[in-house]
Amino acid sequence: MPRKRKDSNDVNNNKVITWTHAMDDALVDAFMHQYDMGNKVNGIFTTKAYENIVKELIEKFGEGLNKEKIRNRWKTIKKNFSEAYDIFKNGLSGFAWNPTTQLWSAEAEVWEKLIESKPQAKNWMSTLIPNYEKLVILYGNDRATGDHNEVTLKECTPLANDNVDVEVVSQIPFTDERNRKVKKVKKSESEFDKIYSAMNNITEAISKMKKSMHEDSLISDGEL
Repeated sequence: MPRKRKDSNDVNNNKVITWTHAMDDALVDAFMHQYDMGNKVNGIFTTKAYENIVKELIEKFGEGLNKEKIRNRWKTIKKNFSEAYDIFKNGLSGFAWNPTTQLWSAEAEVWEKLIESKPQAKNWMSTLIPNYEKLVILYGNDRATGDHNEVTLKECTPLANDNVDVEVVSQIPFTDERNRKVKKVKKSESEFDKIYSAMNNITEAISKMKKSMHEDSLISDGEL
């Protein structure tokens, strides 16, 4: 009995994919594209978002990828980020995010103090956290707990059941840059409103002036 030929799609679906740094970066960027397009609703990326992401990744890296593989890889990326974010949040006193090394850096005694309170933090002394800034945008809000519903540059405090006696502060500059842009836009809108109001006042004054001049002209003609 002749063997049944395997469909090319089955072969691609069963193909083992080795994810590279470039592929991970492209995957995070693809999610950022969908986030910017508003395809994350109530903390969940829509079906349309995943369809667009799959299409974007396949166009870049070939048919070996599919929705299931992308979802599984995304779960891994989110898991790693969540573990790191639950420790460092948007920055801890004495720590600084290094986008070049993709690590949180601090003096040895600062690390020792943190590891004493949170032993799992030791893993992140040498484990890279690629695209941390972008993942904070994508999922930092979802990881926020307690009274802090958003990840901002406002000073945060540890959870009540957190025994870490280190102060949570802001260290990541990209959020500050985004806040400055928002303030700049709001300032521009406010200035525009003032100009628009002034122009309306001028237009109204000119209209009144013309009406007055017209009435004076009619009076003069009547006198003649």
